[in-house]
Amino acid sequence: MAIPYSALLLEAEALSERLARRRLSRLAEVARGVFSFSVEKGEKLVLSLFGVSPAVYLSSTLPDVESLPSSFYLYLRKECQGARVKKVSTVNGDRVLRFELEAIGPTFKPIALSLIAELVPSKPNLILLDEEDKVLIAYRMGSFGAGRMLLRGMLYEPPEKRKEAPASLAEGERFSLAEYCAEQEKGEAAILERRKREKYKPLFDLAKRKVKSGKKKVAILEEDKKEAESHLNDGDYGNFIYTNLESIDPRSGSMTLDDGRKIPLNPLKSATENAEAFFRRAKKSKVAVALSEQNRQKAERELAEYEELQQSIQTADEELMDELMARYGEKGQAKSKKKKGGELISTASLPYSCSLNDGTVVSFGKSAKQNDFLTFHLDTSPNHVWIHVLEGSGSHVMIRKSAPTDAEVQLAAELCLLASDYEDGEVMVTERVNVRRGNVPGLAVVSTYRSYRITHITPEAKALFQGAKKVALKQ
Repeated sequence: MAIPYSALLLEAEALSERLARRRLSRLAEVARGVFSFSVEKGEKLVLSLFGVSPAVYLSSTLPDVESLPSSFYLYLRKECQGARVKKVSTVNGDRVLRFELEAIGPTFKPIALSLIAELVPSKPNLILLDEEDKVLIAYRMGSFGAGRMLLRGMLYEPPEKRKEAPASLAEGERFSLAEYCAEQEKGEAAILERRKREKYKPLFDLAKRKVKSGKKKVAILEEDKKEAESHLNDGDYGNFIYTNLESIDPRSGSMTLDDGRKIPLNPLKSATENAEAFFRRAKKSKVAVALSEQNRQKAERELAEYEELQQSIQTADEELMDELMARYGEKGQAKSKKKKGGELISTASLPYSCSLNDGTVVSFGKSAKQNDFLTFHLDTSPNHVWIHVLEGSGSHVMIRKSAPTDAEVQLAAELCLLASDYEDGEVMVTERVNVRRGNVPGLAVVSTYRSYRITHITPEAKALFQGAKKVALKQ
């Protein structure tokens, strides 16, 4: 059951007292929608958006784990890692917590941020706001036309309250932060199990698929063997035909054996041809029985292997799961995927990067998804330089440092044209702070820029473009 506002109000006061001036470190997305910050040795601040009972609590039992990769996690880690908690309070008299943070900005000056945890059971959310309460990013972003638009750069609006919540606990009620946290810790086993199934989903799917297909294959091979065995004695029917050649007429469609059984014959063939067909079928059946038995044994061994795998992964820890993923990944085509927000991102969504002679990194996209990920998730540093073709669609390019030299801008502009399939043309150059997201993936709206005309592509730019590699998302 979700925490009532009256209890949340007291929790906010207790958390504010416990976390004041504490640093948030080692952010991890433990499972999809469950985030944890280390706040001191052995203790974590857990923000769970999962299920019908979203919660924020302090845990001393949740283990340190490697984060599941997502763009939301990456952005949150970048902005909040090392931030100090100033205050925790409720918002709008509802089940919404505000964590007022003091972080270090790009110029190493303190900046104010707010981390909003909306603990509304219908659609919980986690939102990061700037010092003006404008949305930087949300776990569940809104869209145009929605009742409440949670869009980057828009002023944050709390969810509409369904009913007025009591400001204090009713008579006889009590709230203990320690007891509440201990109760939430009981659900961590389920969180870790869900994490395991999310992180190693390809392995679970592989085992399930192989066991299902293996059982079906064994059953089919068993039927094939029975069918072949039913024709092992067909040679006797051929001998019977030759023994009674004068009295057998295939045009009747069958022959009657001494024991009264009727055996079908092919009326379009002569008696001799029917006899030869029986001999051939008997010979083939012997081979088929031997092969089907070999194949059945092989299929049973494979089935046993995957049944054992299916049983092992139920109780395996992450170290063993990693080993099993390495062992079975290629068989099951179980390559891990990065994650974007709450959604899966394949490696096709990752942009490319190359290094100039002085070590400056330039990244560029070749598709709308890659452009979107590069500009609005991977590198949002306001003073980094952003480049795009002046007219029409094309690649987003980021010079991933402030104040690049003219030579670096020239090379990056040439890369922009190459990635956009141009041989020459005009590009726009601006700082990332002047770029905002459009209403479709990859669309960017630029407020101000300067233009560059590129008349030809240099061999150096072509070599950099050819040697560019996919960006690697590091933990």
